[in-house]
Amino acid sequence: MPTTIGKRCSIKLLIDRQTCGPRSFDGTPSNHGFIVRTTPRGILLMFVALVGCDSTNPNREAAPLDTGLGFSLTVSPKLKQSSGIPGLVAFTRDGKTPSLPLGDPLFLVAISKSRPPASNHRDFALMRIRNTSKTSFRSIKSNEPIVVAGLDGFESVAEARKLDWEMDIVLYQLLLFEQDHYIIFQGFARPGDVPEFLPEFKSMARSLVKSSPQE
Repeated sequence: MPTTIGKRCSIKLLIDRQTCGPRSFDGTPSNHGFIVRTTPRGILLMFVALVGCDSTNPNREAAPLDTGLGFSLTVSPKLKQSSGIPGLVAFTRDGKTPSLPLGDPLFLVAISKSRPPASNHRDFALMRIRNTSKTSFRSIKSNEPIVVAGLDGFESVAEARKLDWEMDIVLYQLLLFEQDHYIIFQGFARPGDVPEFLPEFKSMARSLVKSSPQE
């Protein structure tokens, strides 16, 4: 991957000619993965190309987002942060208010207000996904242990009906357990959107990085 400089540029070392549109030093576009110059003696010179990264490039590596909940996430390029309520961070396809338009993929991140159980996290994760707000649970597809950023958790996928959408959905959940609370990620997608967005939900949840304690 190119090495990111700030938020706008990268340095490309003669590789990956399709990423970020390489440009030569005089500002003219280069159709090659690197810049070539030939000296009067016929010596071939190859230079490092400065790369201007287009924010719409789906291959661009996103900078982590500080959620304000004590950790950061790498946000999928297919989702944008939406307005939320204190203690909850929401992401939708276009960054608009969650549930508008109805049925669009929705990803939520929150911190629990209660302590997690000291043990039996598997059953707790099942109970939590079965009791997701505004859904009618149908069946569990998977419920597997996982460790993210040193935190034990369970990652679950279920089929349900979202009552406020009046649509069948696939529900993704990741719970990560800390001593006095748990972190919850939930993703909602219609069955037709699952192949595209379930991997995005998983990638975002698994990208969690704990914030450093304030000095």
